[in-house]
Amino acid sequence: MIGGFKNKKYRYLAIGACIALTLMFAGPVGMAASPVAYKGIFERFSVFSAVGYEAFLGICMFRGIDE
Repeated sequence: MIGGFKNKKYRYLAIGACIALTLMFAGPVGMAASPVAYKGIFERFSVFSAVGYEAFLGICMFRGIDE
């Protein structure tokens, strides 16, 4: 992520990685802070953030990362 912020060409990849990492951390924090009935909702933050970031990278690669 640090390299992405240093190079303006790939800044969008670094921003996407920061968003995904924040959501990955929000999952366990939310599971610890929420009642038992809502733990599944916060667990999905971790799972879907990884899947969403992989989809984002796939779209970037399909479009051409250097363009």
